[in-house]
Amino acid sequence: ARIKLFALLGFHDFFCGPNFLAQDVVPFCGAYMNRSGFPLVSVYIPSFNHEKFIADALNSVVWQDYPNIELVVIDDASTDGSWEVIQDWVAVNGEGLKIKAHRHEQNQGITKTLNELVGLCSGKYLVGIASDDYLLSGSVAKRVGYLEDNLDKGAVFGDCIVINERGGVLHQSGLSQLYSMDKSKLSGAQLGKELITNWGVPGGTLMVRRDVHEVIKFDSGLLVEDFDFYLKLLAKRLLGYMDESVSAYRLHESNTSRVSSFSVRRKVDFIRSVFNNIWSFPISCWPWFVKALINRI
Repeated sequence: ARIKLFALLGFHDFFCGPNFLAQDVVPFCGAYMNRSGFPLVSVYIPSFNHEKFIADALNSVVWQDYPNIELVVIDDASTDGSWEVIQDWVAVNGEGLKIKAHRHEQNQGITKTLNELVGLCSGKYLVGIASDDYLLSGSVAKRVGYLEDNLDKGAVFGDCIVINERGGVLHQSGLSQLYSMDKSKLSGAQLGKELITNWGVPGGTLMVRRDVHEVIKFDSGLLVEDFDFYLKLLAKRLLGYMDESVSAYRLHESNTSRVSSFSVRRKVDFIRSVFNNIWSFPISCWPWFVKALINRI
């Protein structure tokens, strides 16, 4: 019954999509749907120097066809106009949406900001999205449906489309076209092996149950925290996969991950993530980590 209910949510996509003004979306959805019947989902956004893109990320939250969402944003001392864009957006959209928006006076870095964001979230389920990316329509409802139907899982990730600076689609699959993962292996027993040996999951694709996030934190000693976090989920057999595109991952010249100096740190943090987590896996899995290191180095 719950799956059918989530499917029916697509009925009012037309009314809650980008064809309507953002300020009209939330009050209509709130009146049309019974929010109390749906678990609260917290969408959190760490913002830093993305004044050109942050509005897309924010709008994608109110364009969701899921009726019970809170938005949590922290601007990590941006030096451009990102915080002003956020303030203006909240002033227009704040009436019908649960919003927590804060700004750091000094830059704290991504992992500290992520952990602070998680601590501010009130939802049963949490979704993180970068301030230069955005959620695709229906992505929150689909992932909630998966986790509500798979109670043994504490997190689920999906695929994404890849877009350029202007929003044009570069790839239909971030997993298999931007990176080289074999998606056919992600839905079964080879999930762990494929993720470890061919790691490449863009941001915005993961939803995590709150009680899991309270136990598994982002490692504040890492600048690149995603691989480490996924390994912790895998070690506890808490991670699931759904073959749906749930977000848009943007490539542009100022991407942190494309800066040459950052690529060195990414490799260092990848190696640290391997050695921090390999001991949580059976010895039979250790060759996967060896192959992962060979592929990265």
